[in-house]
Amino acid sequence: MQSDTKILNSTSITNTNLQKSTGECLQKKNFIDVKPHPSNSTYQDPQLEINCNGDYLEIYSNGIPTFEFKSITPNALSEQNHNWKIPLNPKLSDKKTDIPLLGTVAIAIDGLPYYGANEGPPQRYSDPFLDQILDFCNGHTAPQGDYHYHAVPDCILSDNISRVIGYSLDGFEIMSPSNNIKSSWQKTSTATSAWEAHEFIEGSGGLDKCNGRIDEDGEYRYYSTFTFPYIIGCYNGIIDDTLNTQTQQNPGQNNMRPGRQNSGQNNMRPGGQNPGQNRND
Repeated sequence: MQSDTKILNSTSITNTNLQKSTGECLQKKNFIDVKPHPSNSTYQDPQLEINCNGDYLEIYSNGIPTFEFKSITPNALSEQNHNWKIPLNPKLSDKKTDIPLLGTVAIAIDGLPYYGANEGPPQRYSDPFLDQILDFCNGHTAPQGDYHYHAVPDCILSDNISRVIGYSLDGFEIMSPSNNIKSSWQKTSTATSAWEAHEFIEGSGGLDKCNGRIDEDGEYRYYSTFTFPYIIGCYNGIIDDTLNTQTQQNPGQNNMRPGRQNSGQNNMRPGGQNPGQNRND
């Protein structure tokens, strides 16, 4: 499929030659230099470290935003110890994998996590974007004090050029949104649960169920969108849920997605969440 915009800083070129010659990887240059915001003087300065290590990109972040933090939830912002490892050369899987209901599904270029398109059990898995419980950068804090995005972080994007805004845990790029690239998820009911209120209707947009597509250069990319699921809808790449166990709540417990189940699809979440857990997101 043909992209409507020029893609900057793509990692479609193999990392192997670059690592051999420079010890660096292409993904590293897509992350921004983090600097403290003057209004956040009561918090630690933001920290972000990116390393290319063998077959993996290693990301360390203390979870402090580079923009002014404004409290939206009752949860105070606190410093985190985020450590993620994602493949440098991701591969498409034979089958799609559901993203976890709670916790990190991807990492933004400022080192802050992306969560999925729903809240937690106390909010009945509702859509935080439609419920308008996100700040001006489309994020908020969870009970552990961890700031995270649920939709496109407009405040860290400086222009309208298509560029990488993060990486899914399966290693594939997530591109900034475009008016000409639309999700194929449609709102089809008034149900409270975000996943029940929306349905994937193939061909209704330009993206697959995971909110991605194969571009004209032959590379698969996710595209963030202005509508549900905003960042990604599932993993289309091979996902190793042993790499980032700290992103999961209650690992090992079954976690059925509330709402519509597609016949024949495995809807069990890897390292799932407990739907009965009393947790705000």
